[in-house]
Amino acid sequence: MRHLSTLTTTILSTFILLGTLTQAAQQQTTPAPTITQETGTWKHEVMIYGWLGIPEAELTYTIPEQDPVSGGEEATTNVADSIDMVFMGTYKGRKDKFSIIIDAIYLGMSNDNDTDLFTERPRLPDTNIKSEASIDAWMAAAYGGYNVVNSQLVRVDLIAGLRYVYLSAEEKISSSNNIDLRGITLSGSVDLWDTVVGVDGSVYINKQWYIPYHFDIGAGDSDLTWRASAGLGYRFGWGDVILSYRHLSYRLSDSKLIEDIDFSGPLLGVSFQF
Repeated sequence: MRHLSTLTTTILSTFILLGTLTQAAQQQTTPAPTITQETGTWKHEVMIYGWLGIPEAELTYTIPEQDPVSGGEEATTNVADSIDMVFMGTYKGRKDKFSIIIDAIYLGMSNDNDTDLFTERPRLPDTNIKSEASIDAWMAAAYGGYNVVNSQLVRVDLIAGLRYVYLSAEEKISSSNNIDLRGITLSGSVDLWDTVVGVDGSVYINKQWYIPYHFDIGAGDSDLTWRASAGLGYRFGWGDVILSYRHLSYRLSDSKLIEDIDFSGPLLGVSFQF
């Protein structure tokens, strides 16, 4: 229910924001830029971006039954102390009303801190428990789009496509006291293909400022996956600078070691059109 409530709130907030900004744009005395379609010509956009600061990253594990301490139980861990390596890039191609979007991310994160992973479990005292967690993730998505609204105020594309994720995660538990935690290592990987549908576009504030947004939702190898992002962009003569916030969520079946995956955080990007 918590995940469903978060998803519902995100969807409603996105549409309320779009409606408010559209009304504000209609009341402006300075006209917004005229958006035109160039028939028969491909327009391209490449954006390179990165997480601004440390993103939130949370995994929910199912601890194996053979674990002598907490086998069969669930544990949630955060991996957000440092980004070891990251690459993020997006390509958008547009011709007439049709568009293509390709998004790729590699993310390596780690955490080496005290943790409360087991501290509330009656069979393990609440003392000096430490963990070393790491995540390696490849995420790629490809969408085809069709434009349904293209005015001076807003652009809306309906999109559909595939999202692929490979994620490898490991959590090592240790203690500085006499508690025997030898052999407690939570590790596993997931390899997911999902079909997604959604919307992608922009709300235009004036000739320089605009609000890019994206939302998609789907399923396949996962029970449910969704991604939402919105931000603020500014056009320069050489390209655009965009500050946005993105959330990516996966809900997996009980049969998998890793049940829930959530990534979220602010992004800063630079895009070039040609």
